[in-house]
Parts: sequence; structure tokens; C-alpha cells
Amino acid sequence: MANVQIGNALGVAATGPQPNEGTKLADISAEGVNTFTTTVGELRNLRVGQNIDFRTKTTGALVANRNITIINVSGVVTYDGADAATTVAEGVYTAGGYSPVDTAAPFYKVNLNGGPAADRGYDHAFAHTLADMRARLTAKNGAYYTSARLDGMSWNDLVYALRLEDAPLSVG
Repeated sequence: MANVQIGNALGVAATGPQPNEGTKLADISAEGVNTFTTTVGELRNLRVGQNIDFRTKTTGALVANRNITIINVSGVVTYDGADAATTVAEGVYTAGGYSPVDTAAPFYKVNLNGGPAADRGYDHAFAHTLADMRARLTAKNGAYYTSARLDGMSWNDLVYALRLEDAPLSVG
């Protein structure tokens, strides 16, 4: 989860894979001929016709690439082609898009808008009123933010201008 700013409202949003997941879609809890079993909760990541890779979870080595043909509500998934002979040591991953887990950095805490840390959103705590924002912008760059320019700016324009002045790397 990460703090997110939309306009002048702060909130929280989920941001991509969680720790130790990489591009894994599901774990394999049992294996059969052209089938594997996963948890019912992980079925939401899979769909019929989806191209998947079976990869060794510890190394990312490709075991097989298959297409899902049937998904049973109890967690049994059938795939096409020859039996992949998977084991619980393998996982189901996004086809061709394997991404190893980055253990060196908290990649799952994406800094969406230039906050002071990876799990903190950018906060305009000082900007409670239009007058506060106008004063801040005038102090930062009075030659550009003249009274005439500030008079023509909406609340969201002012917030965006503050981000440009205080955290320019937060704006893509």
C-alpha cells in the first residue's frame, strides 16, 4: 500500500506485487497430467486462454510454457500441450515476463508522487488555504508566479505548481 495524492486529497492505493512475488500468478499445490492445483484465491490471477510459464521459484528457470484451457472452481487448472510435470517447487508466472524478486529494495512500496520516502505520499501540509499556496509560490519563484498569474490558477493548478516547485521529480 502507498499513500496517494489525487488533486488535493490524500489516500491509499495498492501498488503492484507484494514482497517475494515477482511476476508469479499462482503457486502449485498439486500436479496431475496436464493439470495443476492452486488455491481458490489465486484463481483470480488466471483466465482461460492465458499463456503462462511454469518456472522454478528459487531460480526462475523456465520449465514449460503452456496455455490454460480449463479452470475448475475448486482450484484445478488444465493446460494444453504435453504434460509439464510440474512440482510444488515451481510456480505459475506471466508468460515471457518473468521478473525476479528484488530483495535489495522495497520495490512494492512505489513512490507514486514524490513523497519523502517510498511509502509516503507527497503532502501539502502547509497549504491549507489559497493564501498559503499563493504565498508559498510567490516565495519560491515570485518572478514567475505574479499576482496576475496566480489569480488565473485554480486550486488544482496551485497544488500542481507546488509539486513542480517542491518535488519536480514527482511529476512525470
